[in-house]
Amino acid sequence: MIRICAIFMILAVPNLYAQTQLTIVGTVHKPTEKINSDTLYNLLVKLEPDIFLIELDSIQRLEHLNSEDSKTNENLAITRYKKVFPKVLIEPFDLTNREDFLKKNHYWQKIGIYNKVLDSLITNQRLDEPSKLILEAFADISTYTQLFERQSATLQLINSEEATKAIELRNKWEYDKVPLLVNRNPYLKEVATYASLGSEYWHMRNKAMAKNILAAIKKYPNKRLVVFVGNNHRFYLLNELVPLEQSLKFTLKKFVDF
Repeated sequence: MIRICAIFMILAVPNLYAQTQLTIVGTVHKPTEKINSDTLYNLLVKLEPDIFLIELDSIQRLEHLNSEDSKTNENLAITRYKKVFPKVLIEPFDLTNREDFLKKNHYWQKIGIYNKVLDSLITNQRLDEPSKLILEAFADISTYTQLFERQSATLQLINSEEATKAIELRNKWEYDKVPLLVNRNPYLKEVATYASLGSEYWHMRNKAMAKNILAAIKKYPNKRLVVFVGNNHRFYLLNELVPLEQSLKFTLKKFVDF
């Protein structure tokens, strides 16, 4: 009887300590020298996800994975993985109606105009000294960040702590500090709303991504969830999710863990 009880307790232990595991991997959408769909597929084989969260709008059908305009490293990797391991569930986590927002607000057109105006001010030296310093600092940060975005960068490098901090700093300047120039320079008044639009979309999209990941954590307790996301977004998701790790009882696995 004692032996039977002991065996039962051993079998029960994994269930007692089961916990949702979340892994967020920063990726690049197009193949480089060291990162491609094979790289990500091999990583999926190691991670063995129960749930895979894909960077697609929630209204997009998963058939979109096989369309010509969606053949990203991530989509190709999970499509291949699904064929070998059909039990894996695939769910989107991107901002709902993202494309509609971009079209409705003529987003890329306005951001293009905003960037041209900024370039013109720099070329024609129409910036005051503080504005020059802001843009010079942003340029230096961007140059440093490119070290982690070169063709030879590995998946390990772009997910390193150093890369994560550098990318966070660049995006903080791009979306929070540089737009402040519109309040300092009269030549930027015509594109002030464009600068605000860029910042609004950046924060709105990242927060929506984090919210959808949290929803999946709650929906699938005690499962292994894997997120592949463009590496620009990874730091933002970590900042949103790490503080909730204990309260929602999930474990956020770091890249070094695997």
